[in-house]
Amino acid sequence: MLEKLSQCLHCKNAKCTEACPVHTPIGEVITMIQNNDEQHAKEVLFQNNPMSAVCAWICDHKGQCYGHCIRGIKSVSVPFFEAEKEYSGSYLKELHLSAPALPKKRAAVIGAGPAGITCAVLLTMNNIEVTIFESGPEIGGVLANGIPSFRLPKDLLKDYKRILDEAGVAIKYNVTVGKTVTVSKLKEDYDALFIMCGAPLPNTLRIPGENMGHVHYAIDYLKSPESYHLGHHVITLGAGNVAMDAARTLARTGHHSEIYYRKSFNEMKANVDEIEDTKKDGVTFTLFESPVEIKKDGIVFCKSENVTDERGRIVTKILYGTEHFVPCDAVIVAVSQLVDSQIYNNTGIELNKWNTPETDEFGRTNLPFVYAAGDGVTGPKTVAEAVQGAKLTVQAFLQDIEE
Repeated sequence: MLEKLSQCLHCKNAKCTEACPVHTPIGEVITMIQNNDEQHAKEVLFQNNPMSAVCAWICDHKGQCYGHCIRGIKSVSVPFFEAEKEYSGSYLKELHLSAPALPKKRAAVIGAGPAGITCAVLLTMNNIEVTIFESGPEIGGVLANGIPSFRLPKDLLKDYKRILDEAGVAIKYNVTVGKTVTVSKLKEDYDALFIMCGAPLPNTLRIPGENMGHVHYAIDYLKSPESYHLGHHVITLGAGNVAMDAARTLARTGHHSEIYYRKSFNEMKANVDEIEDTKKDGVTFTLFESPVEIKKDGIVFCKSENVTDERGRIVTKILYGTEHFVPCDAVIVAVSQLVDSQIYNNTGIELNKWNTPETDEFGRTNLPFVYAAGDGVTGPKTVAEAVQGAKLTVQAFLQDIEE
């Protein structure tokens, strides 16, 4: 590992750090490791990104740090994420945060996904008493229920749970804010409210047959694949990371797994590495196919193509008249996720046209001491982007209470 890290050029304007959503100081951390100051390196990684141990596994490294390494232009990029896995993973095992002795404020965090965990950790480290309200039975959000164990070791979530417990963070499970308790009531009991919800609802295709019994949504399937009886041949519709995770899970559990997508490989939203790993798992891809109807024993597709519109943009056009039937036993729909906006009903929080909170660049809403970040604000993004949003809300809150 040291030999690989020694290839770092320690660029003055590091493109790797610029490309990282949480701006990990990669060069500085490598210098610490090279100087045998490994403990300091671990601390810097965690303080900059409490989810560093997770991001090292699931980030789009080729699109971010690794892909922007200057050495990669003429040689091989420095695989910093490999070191990050080792150092951040071991740091979680040894980390013990103390509960605030004399907390200066009390904060409620809605959601225990990546943004919520980040928020709770950083608030605790700044002497704020924290209670998390989580709609499910465990922490992690998409990390627990959406990303398979072959992509992310689940033991990491056990480490985060222990750290939160030791830090005195109270976690109220199976509580849906907006139903069990309201934002208005939480505002009465806490000095600040951090809305760190994800995007838990599946987007739909809006085509005939989508509500039939053999059609399922990927984000639901990935929560408990063992609960589903899908037959042998399963087609996944979509090409993001969730689609890849679903298709790979299907292949690894003995199904004939295929992905059908209406565009090209270059237009897929999934990480490049994830696409390649999906191929290695035996999943087959069929491109420029757009579903127009789902039947009991398969899917009706039309061919599609990319064309240039009147504004010069590349758009995908469905070629009606090319309908053809592809048989399958079950269908998995993976065409993005939506925010559940009911949490904001009757709260006074101003919403934008997407029915998510209108915030400033630091996650402040129009209500004093109410902050929002993560997928529940931006729509489906990466874990690293959710972490950065949560970091900014904590910074804003600490600044606001000092004014």
